[in-house]
Amino acid sequence: MCNKNAIDTLDLCNQFKNLRLNIVSGAKVQFLDLYIELNKFLDCIETTLYTKPTNTFQYLYYTSNHPSHIFKNIPKALFIRLRRICIL
Repeated sequence: MCNKNAIDTLDLCNQFKNLRLNIVSGAKVQFLDLYIELNKFLDCIETTLYTKPTNTFQYLYYTSNHPSHIFKNIPKALFIRLRRICIL
C-alpha cells in the first residue's frame, strides 16, 4: 500500500543540491526554538518551547553599566519571542 502523504527524502535532497539538509523524523522533533509533535488524537500539530540545557536564565544585573533601554528591552524581547513562537 502506498502512502500518498509520504515524502521521498532523496527527491527532497535533490531539489536543494547546494544546501545540506538534516532530515529528522520522530514522535517529537526539535527545530530551532521549538519542539514539534503531531497529536494524532486531535489531528493537529503541537509546539512547545525548546530550552537549551545550558540556559541558566541569567540576565544583566540592574547595577551593571548598560544603558537603561537595554534593561527595558529584555522583558519585551522575551514576550515577543514567546508570542511569535507559541500559539496562544
